[in-house]
Amino acid sequence: MRTHAPVGGPMTTLFGDWLDNFMRSQNPPIDRRELSRRSSVDVSLIGRWIRNDVRPTPDRLRVIAPVLGVDYGNLLTLAGYGAPTEPAPEVVAAPRIDPLAAELDRMLDPNSPLDPERRDKLRLVVNQVMDAERAAMRRRRRRSA
Repeated sequence: MRTHAPVGGPMTTLFGDWLDNFMRSQNPPIDRRELSRRSSVDVSLIGRWIRNDVRPTPDRLRVIAPVLGVDYGNLLTLAGYGAPTEPAPEVVAAPRIDPLAAELDRMLDPNSPLDPERRDKLRLVVNQVMDAERAAMRRRRRRSA
């Protein structure tokens, strides 16, 4: 994650990096088009925020806060508009674990009762599926950028 240090200020996370990570952490993930559809903010503007080309205005932050389920004051702080009077709570929601993913995790654990040979085969299949999904995500990202 890229960070920058404002002159005379502490190291801070760039808003676009935070927004991109937050949107990906949701279950299901929120892409730029979906955020645009829900908030009526132009998708190209959201892309410029994520690339850290421009900083969202406070008015735009007010619009996307309820869509993201994040406190407006926290978004202001994350976008560099000043610190709140109280420390902001962590706003990145913990990703929800899909029951299937949790079951796979249990089965692939070295201490699972699954035979090691079957565990290796399962790991191979899961990795193939994940590689295909990662490639599809990269293609979608390139198209939306």
